[in-house]
Amino acid sequence: MIERLQRGSQRAVAAMSGSQIAGTATLDKADATEITAEAARDTAKTRETLAEIGRSIQEKVNRFKV
Repeated sequence: MIERLQRGSQRAVAAMSGSQIAGTATLDKADATEITAEAARDTAKTRETLAEIGRSIQEKVNRFKV
């Protein structure tokens, strides 16, 4: 799960860097849109992974509360 989070974070950072490049370089609008969409997908995956980690931790905490 941690590895998925790291990969998602790396992709999101790369995509955000791509978005910044799109603002200053000569990438066409379609490329910038694709990069932005990829960043949004990666952000969603990262949020999903973090939610899974949170649920897993909460389940473990609940088991030890008894």
